[in-house]
Amino acid sequence: GNGAHRVTWNAADDGLEFLAKDFSLTARLAYAPIAECEADYMIIDLAAGKDATEYPVRLVQTGTDYSSANFNSALYKQSRLVLKKVKAGEFWMGVNNVSSGTGTTRHRVRLARDYWLAIFETTQGQIRRVTGVVKSGFQTDATGELAVERPENHISYDVTMHPTAGMIGRLNLRAKIGENLAGGFNLPSEAEWEYACRAGTETKYNWDSDTTEALDDYAWTSGNANRMTHPVGRKLPNNWGFYDMHGNVSEWCRDWAYVYPLYSPTHVSTNPVGSVWTRMKVLRGGSYHPNFGALTSGGRECTQTVPNQTGGGYTPLYSTQFGFRLFKEMAAGDGLGADPVVQGTATLANLKVDFN
Repeated sequence: GNGAHRVTWNAADDGLEFLAKDFSLTARLAYAPIAECEADYMIIDLAAGKDATEYPVRLVQTGTDYSSANFNSALYKQSRLVLKKVKAGEFWMGVNNVSSGTGTTRHRVRLARDYWLAIFETTQGQIRRVTGVVKSGFQTDATGELAVERPENHISYDVTMHPTAGMIGRLNLRAKIGENLAGGFNLPSEAEWEYACRAGTETKYNWDSDTTEALDDYAWTSGNANRMTHPVGRKLPNNWGFYDMHGNVSEWCRDWAYVYPLYSPTHVSTNPVGSVWTRMKVLRGGSYHPNFGALTSGGRECTQTVPNQTGGGYTPLYSTQFGFRLFKEMAAGDGLGADPVVQGTATLANLKVDFN
């Protein structure tokens, strides 16, 4: 990252056992910026606001200063976006081994590529920074102040995905890693959402339990939310550091709804996505609203779409319980095991060298 750094040269390591008292040294440092395949977190700076021509993106590796806990602060819920890398892998998707009549039969899924997912549901503060338009039904708190850390919760699929006006579209046009557009921002597929939600568990809930005993510790639901959303990150995260995967707002996925494959102990579906069009869109995670079944890791909501009278096609309905979580695909060429790429070199003037 940027900032002041000290470089220490141990001359003996280079075979120089003796140095003259007076001599000059010219140093040139070559650097290799962290590539997506190496980074653990992606931080998008939204501070410049809705009229910005660029949102800088920083890639960081896990360290003492970059744990999930350190991101659970006002800065990263209001004027930054934090996405965490989810490593490729396999998992059991769905709810049981027998057809339940809702198309959620348990089946094996392989996600063959790493991807990025926001650790928080998208907040009103973040939406306001990027689009300037908040549609939430809970825009102020009890004191009348803007509820900038509550999730955006009154947003349709079409508004979310608008190529120029929606948050995702604007990030694709403005978020930059160095001089290059980051690109690839989207909503997660159902499979990508559920894999991150489960975080290695196979139970109903992502704290590795089939019971609701700890539900209040992890989720805002109809039982504790007082029929409203709450600031993100107030409940415990799952094992991979993602907050509010259960409850608060139901989260849009990019899939059209589809019926899962029949259970098979051997068959594996790779990178599944829903049908091109079925007039039903999928939401995941459940919400503060009384819809208890969808709160589970494998539970799903499908919302009927209605004809769009102006632009043609069909527009998904929306309500005060619908929000979203930002997804980003990995950059081309940055698959598993990819070698880091040296993107440039820099000569540092007036370099101070300490001899220890």
